[in-house]
Amino acid sequence: MRPLARRAAELAAECSRTDGPATAVELGCGIGVEARFLAESGFTVHTVDRDASVERPMAALSAQLPIHHTSVDLAQLRELPPADLLPYGLEILELTEEERDGHSFEGPKHWHTFRVIARRP
Repeated sequence: MRPLARRAAELAAECSRTDGPATAVELGCGIGVEARFLAESGFTVHTVDRDASVERPMAALSAQLPIHHTSVDLAQLRELPPADLLPYGLEILELTEEERDGHSFEGPKHWHTFRVIARRP
């Protein structure tokens, strides 16, 4: 499990709810490592990724856990579901940027990643 999901869960615990499970949105989810952790920690998770190669692993996760996946380019995404982590009107708690060469399921890839943990103010 990646540190980003653990930190997001810690920050979300500060905004605990009594009316049901907290909801998180993960943009650029890949194969759902963070989404799995968040769902196993009690979140309902909405994931988005444009890479068609992640559809099968995300469908498998969605069959087991409260994860709802959408395959779309983020530039085409017009709105996000209401969420406790990453809704509109965001208070950014942490922001990191990373740029590197690596691999995807389809071969070599240049990664330019922004990791954001945000919540409603």
